[in-house]
Amino acid sequence: MPRPQPLIYYANGESPIERLPYELKLEVLLRADFPALFNICAAIRSFKEIYEARTALIQRTIILRDHSTEALRLLDRFRPSPNGMGVLSVVIFAHFHSWIDEDQFFGCFAHAEELEEARLGFGTEDGVVSNLAEARFLVELEAYVDMLYTEARWFGYRDTRNRVSKLPPKSNQDEKSLRRRKWVAETLLVTPEDGNDDEETRERIRRSLFQFVLITTYFHDKSFSKQTVIDGSRKVERIEAVEAYMRQTWLSATESKEEGLEYQTPPTMYDYSYIKELSISDVATILSVAAPVVNYLYNPPSNRYRPYNDQKEDFRDLRVVRLFHLNRCVPPQYVVRYFDPENPEDEFEKYTEARLFMKTYKSAVGSGAWRDDYTDRVHELKRGVAAFRSLKWRELHEARFRERQILFSRNPQGIGRVHTVYSDRGAFLEDETCLEIAGILAALAKDHPAGYTIFRFPDLIHTLGMLSKLWNVERLRYSSISAESLSNNLIRVPLCVGRWEVLEDQCVHR
Repeated sequence: MPRPQPLIYYANGESPIERLPYELKLEVLLRADFPALFNICAAIRSFKEIYEARTALIQRTIILRDHSTEALRLLDRFRPSPNGMGVLSVVIFAHFHSWIDEDQFFGCFAHAEELEEARLGFGTEDGVVSNLAEARFLVELEAYVDMLYTEARWFGYRDTRNRVSKLPPKSNQDEKSLRRRKWVAETLLVTPEDGNDDEETRERIRRSLFQFVLITTYFHDKSFSKQTVIDGSRKVERIEAVEAYMRQTWLSATESKEEGLEYQTPPTMYDYSYIKELSISDVATILSVAAPVVNYLYNPPSNRYRPYNDQKEDFRDLRVVRLFHLNRCVPPQYVVRYFDPENPEDEFEKYTEARLFMKTYKSAVGSGAWRDDYTDRVHELKRGVAAFRSLKWRELHEARFRERQILFSRNPQGIGRVHTVYSDRGAFLEDETCLEIAGILAALAKDHPAGYTIFRFPDLIHTLGMLSKLWNVERLRYSSISAESLSNNLIRVPLCVGRWEVLEDQCVHR
């Protein structure tokens, strides 16, 4: 039998695939996923040339077919760019997404050092997948969200009476914990045995889980973020020292968690810039699907007991997200700043309107997103929120969360003084002064329809000082306080926003 002759185009070092028509080569690239795309382009020059000529078309086609907007936006947060996470936000993210499993092994999305190394290979252009390193990392992000989907689904049919926060964490494998979890799973959660969800349900919940992971990229270390400007110039060496120290503190907390030791996470500052773009319905679903992940799997990021009203523990249990969401749903006088995270009922003041709305709110946030009636519960929440529109003092909510500048750093070429880029960046933050004002003025809308309330005089002076700072009052004058007012230690205050003066025995709005 004669031996086959070699093809003539091999003589020129050209493989058969190089001789395909241009249209077929383009079709191959359009049908590939991102890892295959970059591998093909690296191996075959003509395909690389086509990709470079038709980059926008190929990128758009693959992204629309294979990836969600939230997945690409999450990838963008890891870029060493002004829109990406700062150095400390990366180590906080790594710590947050870690846990001890049922076999007492440490698990995490990735160690901080691995994330720092991975992002060195990323580009700075948002909304695209520009190289093989980004493509592989995107696959890892999507696989991680699929894992979270499986964990959250165990509690996907829970009702409001089944608080996941009351369950023993997954890492607890003692007999009592196992018995408790089995009883809840069998009698209360009623998780269906068939894990094949319809496409609409799966897409909706995966989107919420991507948004949950995105939300956790906006934590900042509080002590570093407040290192802004001193005497008009940056004290770079001091800033670098603070950043290096806090980075090591977060790494040490994660190491202690990995070794099963007690640890404490440093105070954090949360940037609401992303979450304020989301709808009330979106955040409700995020809180529903994230509760099992945070309370049962992660359990929670800090394992050292602190009082529930300790602001430093806002990192735990996504409390900062719940607080912001509540303040978007109802007027601020109905929201308690320091509520018990184990009891959602304590998040509301004891007004009739609040009690009625609380049932609607808990139905959307506290029940499982896999329930057949979950979409109806979210729609009911939207209707309940709309009913509050006529109430007063919505401006207090707007004032409580404001744009502020924080210190931001990134390392495009690695951890180290030479390559660190420091800059101020706008962040949407919670204003603690406004929270205090809202607490003082809690009963305004309901109890004083005439527009006046009563304060003890020392409290009034303190409150007016905060109001003048909050609303940039041009004129605030204390004069001619009557003897009767001083003796009674009481004063009457009008409940409106604008210029304030204290005249005679009352504070008059001008």
